[in-house]
Amino acid sequence: MGARKSFSSILLFAAVLIQLATVGLAYGRELSASSYSQEGMQRVYDRGAEAFKRKDYKEALFWFDIFLDAFPESESADDALYWKGEASFNLKDYAAAAAAFAAVLERYPRGNKAQAAMLKLGLTYLEMGDGAEGAKYLKRVISAYPNTEAAKLAEKRLKDANK
Repeated sequence: MGARKSFSSILLFAAVLIQLATVGLAYGRELSASSYSQEGMQRVYDRGAEAFKRKDYKEALFWFDIFLDAFPESESADDALYWKGEASFNLKDYAAAAAAFAAVLERYPRGNKAQAAMLKLGLTYLEMGDGAEGAKYLKRVISAYPNTEAAKLAEKRLKDANK
């Protein structure tokens, strides 16, 4: 079993090296979105998204971390950070999930993932056993995004938490 795991690790490492070479992450070059092609940037993001869809959350985290390190100014950075939070949540690493969702709200308060990140941050705090902090974020969802599915879910979770 140990040899098989080592071989799998070597294959994953080789795949990562090939992917990084394809994207153009050459040693010694400063990483920035403007340095690389849109296609290469999308390829890294897609790897994370595909891993997430397969429920391989550790691999998804790996690719989203690479994406965020290489392309922090990308238009998709908020999405990658959000999905990093979702992957951490699914792995029950609630501290990492909370950090990612909070970072989405801090860095991209008007981004397309702000509403979902606020909701998930509240739910994450509830999972962590911090009902007061969870309720705070769920109430924010309700006030900031009234009449949305996120607000309805937040209301339901608040009612459930108060039973």
